[in-house]
Amino acid sequence: MLQPGLNIGDLFRRNMTQPYVLQRLSERAWWAQSFNYGTVFYVGDQGVLVMDTLEGVYDNITRAIASVTDKPVTAAVYPHYHADRIGDIGKYVDAARREGHELRIIGSAKTAQAMDLSRSSFPRPTDLLDRPRDRFAFEGLTVELHGFEWAAPTDDHAAWLLAEDRSLHSSDLIHPDQRPGVPSVPAVCGRAGRAVRR
Repeated sequence: MLQPGLNIGDLFRRNMTQPYVLQRLSERAWWAQSFNYGTVFYVGDQGVLVMDTLEGVYDNITRAIASVTDKPVTAAVYPHYHADRIGDIGKYVDAARREGHELRIIGSAKTAQAMDLSRSSFPRPTDLLDRPRDRFAFEGLTVELHGFEWAAPTDDHAAWLLAEDRSLHSSDLIHPDQRPGVPSVPAVCGRAGRAVRR
């Protein structure tokens, strides 16, 4: 597990030379990055929750997941409505159907509104959360949505706290090899994702 005050070493080179980089955050939470696109996944008793269905790296991210569990991905979060964050959702939906279940997709009502306004072809969230604050349960884990008053890079962007696990996922805020400015908070960072343990 990532210890307080430490970064993942040599992250840029590893992103350019490995299909994925994998780091354990806690007993059940992991951070995976492929070609500078990072996400967090949580391994439950029955299935896996993925915080982003990143565009173009489905095979690498699912290989990272398979390297630590044989459980299927049963739920996914839309952190905000950008194709690079949710672009491979169709592959996760298809995989779930092949395994005999429907994929649970969690997103904010604001994200669903953005999808409707742009006439998006991506599947809509099956579970809608309110902004700026809401929560959902995944196999005994509480995941909290924390919307920003002045959100960036999109107005539906939010931070997602795995409450009991004490891990935070927030997409698109920092770059490889950069840590947040709080020295006492360890972080795993990526161009398109960040996970923080507090």
